[in-house]
Amino acid sequence: MSEQRILEVTLPLSPQNQIEYFKDKSILFRVDIPNSRITPKQCLMTLSNMRIKAEIKGVTPELLKEYMTGSFVVETTNLAKICANIILGYKFQNMPYSDVEEHFSIEDYVDFIVENKMMLDDWCDVIQSIPLYLAVSSTSFMEKEDIEEFKKQITIIDSKLPTVGANLSQVLALPEFMVLFNMRNDFMDILAKPYYSHYFDEYIYGGDKLISFIASDKHKTHFAALSAGAMKLAKDNNLLVELPSLK
Repeated sequence: MSEQRILEVTLPLSPQNQIEYFKDKSILFRVDIPNSRITPKQCLMTLSNMRIKAEIKGVTPELLKEYMTGSFVVETTNLAKICANIILGYKFQNMPYSDVEEHFSIEDYVDFIVENKMMLDDWCDVIQSIPLYLAVSSTSFMEKEDIEEFKKQITIIDSKLPTVGANLSQVLALPEFMVLFNMRNDFMDILAKPYYSHYFDEYIYGGDKLISFIASDKHKTHFAALSAGAMKLAKDNNLLVELPSLK
């Protein structure tokens, strides 16, 4: 098996780089953001529009904030892990993704967390609601009509949060993230969490729903365990006793 080709580039891509990419979509571009001729936000939008997987060089707090709040999905080898480190560091004082240490310093992490607590609270609120999302998504426990009845018992937030963007999907797609976030503790007050319909029901992740990333093959075992756990706890605590077709 041949090794993956890695190309050092700036954006926008040169015509030659574009030709190489369209010939071989497995190429990994190592994108030098500071020396690119377009803004960091435009760099992220370019990678999203072209569906290019990249490693980002020159990660700054400003770039990371654009990544976390933007409405465009960007597939990178490092930004999702840096974002996950920030969230887990904020919630648990633990940053497990050591392979991205060289891309964002400890000082950067500390400063980013201190300066963006409101944004991180919003991210954590949405992620903590995922057991509820999984419960509502689990047709193996409820018929579709009962799910609609279940939704009447919970708080539903329809609006988009300006602090949480489409790359929520990329963080949740990290196979270990949901387990590291330790959502098991959130099962106990599952109905106290709001249901974020914009993030859970809409096709806002490059034309996909969030479930496509959470239930992907690379971590379907974690998804199944969390989904079953969420519904079992709801049932055990008589949260669903009024639903006649609960299996």
